[in-house]
Amino acid sequence: MPIYIPANLSQSSHLLYLLTLLAFLFPESTTRLYYVG
Repeated sequence: MPIYIPANLSQSSHLLYLLTLLAFLFPESTTRLYYVG
C-alpha cells in the first residue's frame, strides 16, 4: 500500500508528517523512541 506524501511540503513539514505517520502506525515503538531520546 503506497504512502502518499504531498510534494509541496517543506522539509520540516515533511519530517513532521513522517513522524505522525510513524506514531500512528507504531505507537509503542515511537513512545519508546521518545523516552530514549
